[in-house]
Amino acid sequence: MKNNIIRLLATMLALSMVMVGCANKTSNSSAENNSSSLSSPDVSEKKRGSYAEEDFLESYDASSATTIVFSNSEATISGNGAKLDGSTVTISDAGTYIVSGELTDGQLLVETTKNDTVHLVLNGVTLKNSSTSPLLIKQAKKVILTLADGSKNSIVDTVNYLFVADEDKPDATLFSKSDLTINGSGALTITANYKNGIASKDNLIITNGDITVTSVDDAIRGKDSVTIADGRFNLTAGGDGIKSNNAEDSAVGCVTIDGGDFIINAENDGIQAEAALIVTNGTFDITCGGGSTVSVMQDNNDVPQNHFQASPPSEMSRKFQEGRMGGGQMPDNTSTETDTISQKGLKGGTNIQITGGVFTMSCVDDTIHSNGDVTISGGTFTLASDDDGLHADGNLLVSGGHIDISQCYEGLEGTTITISEGTVNIVAQDDGINATDASGTKKSFGRPGVANANCYITITGGTIIVNAVGDGFDSNGNLNIEGGLVIINGPTNNGNAAFDYDGSSTITGGTLIAAGSSGMAQAPDGSSTQPVLSVTFSEAQAAGTIVNLTDKNGNLIASFAPEKRFQNMVISSPLLKTGETYKLYSGTGGSEIRINGIAESVDSLGITLCSATLTNIITTISSDGSVITGGMGMGGGMGGKVGRGVMNRSDRKTPQRSK
Repeated sequence: MKNNIIRLLATMLALSMVMVGCANKTSNSSAENNSSSLSSPDVSEKKRGSYAEEDFLESYDASSATTIVFSNSEATISGNGAKLDGSTVTISDAGTYIVSGELTDGQLLVETTKNDTVHLVLNGVTLKNSSTSPLLIKQAKKVILTLADGSKNSIVDTVNYLFVADEDKPDATLFSKSDLTINGSGALTITANYKNGIASKDNLIITNGDITVTSVDDAIRGKDSVTIADGRFNLTAGGDGIKSNNAEDSAVGCVTIDGGDFIINAENDGIQAEAALIVTNGTFDITCGGGSTVSVMQDNNDVPQNHFQASPPSEMSRKFQEGRMGGGQMPDNTSTETDTISQKGLKGGTNIQITGGVFTMSCVDDTIHSNGDVTISGGTFTLASDDDGLHADGNLLVSGGHIDISQCYEGLEGTTITISEGTVNIVAQDDGINATDASGTKKSFGRPGVANANCYITITGGTIIVNAVGDGFDSNGNLNIEGGLVIINGPTNNGNAAFDYDGSSTITGGTLIAAGSSGMAQAPDGSSTQPVLSVTFSEAQAAGTIVNLTDKNGNLIASFAPEKRFQNMVISSPLLKTGETYKLYSGTGGSEIRINGIAESVDSLGITLCSATLTNIITTISSDGSVITGGMGMGGGMGGKVGRGVMNRSDRKTPQRSK
């Protein structure tokens, strides 16, 4: 039998695979606007890092350069612009300096005029200091630090720094008060026993290098900005992995990454920008706080619904206090949250923009978080979180890429969520996709909440697959589907729903199949222009039970086998037409191949359940074919709600967490 819906699925999956394949080749693709007029955040050049031609200059004239060769606590200097005073070598003039040897306890100090540029070449050097930063850039216009080809360089500081009164205290093994650029194909190993590894009080630019940092606090920090074009990074940090922390000037505090390979193991955030975080390319393996520890619990009536199987006691306690545990638990609306350690993978204060890259992240906190907006238009993401996969306090826009969230509390969360292209796979402990903000109105038993005008979920394209213990889709406002493919394996408990909204919900295009419990089930409302069939079964159906829907001629419209037990299924497809009669079947499977629960063809349609004529845009029936009428009580009217007998949790607001 022909299966037109599977042709749509195959086309969408093929397109998503093409987008994933091109994600790493295109570094400057832009996010698309969508029908809801949500545009990408504006990031000026002052916020986005930029490069100068000299930042990529790795070559140097050794014959005209000054050489500095360390031996124990002494140094041999050949050339002008540098002098030895005790165990400190001070560079006081512009020029090129080639440094090698081992300094067992001393300092290499750069202190020129504010107009001088220094080219510092590390060519097999070890710098150590028992009282302060071994490499200190006190003043210069700019220092370009080149790691000579094939060289191995090491800088190690001490646990305790000794400071001079009124001194602008350095706090990093390699510390610069001026703009600093690092390039070259050599290696640099930083051991930061006091605090930070590499730190600049101005702009930090890295265009190349093999850099390893082990730090008590932050591994790499540029106060005004961090801009990375390429390089290989292995960062182990007691604080943040990479950070720009200027909160005093709104024009700075940005992290921009255009390439490179990153392994980051941070106790706090992986990459954190006070303002914008922009990624166009790169490969990222990020672990924060030891990584995600939550095991997604089984979603069935035999397992307590308020249970995190492997969550640490402190994390479990925090979620209970916030009223955020799954399964219909009443939240504690009076609780407040104290500041906690931030352990997020990628964090942007004002916005995050990602156009490409490969990301593997496991975090105790959100894997991607912005206090403003998040825009993703490309990239491949493999994410695991004890909290949200993607979180935006403002707008969350996905217009490309492949996002796979294997475990999380909630998958995508934002005030508004718009998906126009790409592939999104979510396994969630609570809601799969949740549109909410701090002004959300709590629901009480038997009464829906007031719609939040600030919140909406809009799907105009892409492929979205959700497996949720809580609500599959949950909007405190409106929920609209205009295109794409949406598959929801929703909850088994009647305190949640596969499809949940507080305002209006329309479907005007695309394909929707949502299976879950029946107690709080909703379907798109009567203002939709594409027909919707909602089927409630007389009893819960076992996981894997196949539901087949055909037209009157036997052509397959949909064939879906939910991953979990279900009692309600909502189907909407461009192939459905009002006034036409369709047949519903139930089976247990055959040799057909299924992708995300949908089969291209079936060996047998199974047992005939009923025939149904779509007399309205929204048709709500029992599995025996009888029409369910009524609004709030039994569904099928405006809002398509089924059974409001227990509390609906759709607007359970996640309290503001650590920023």
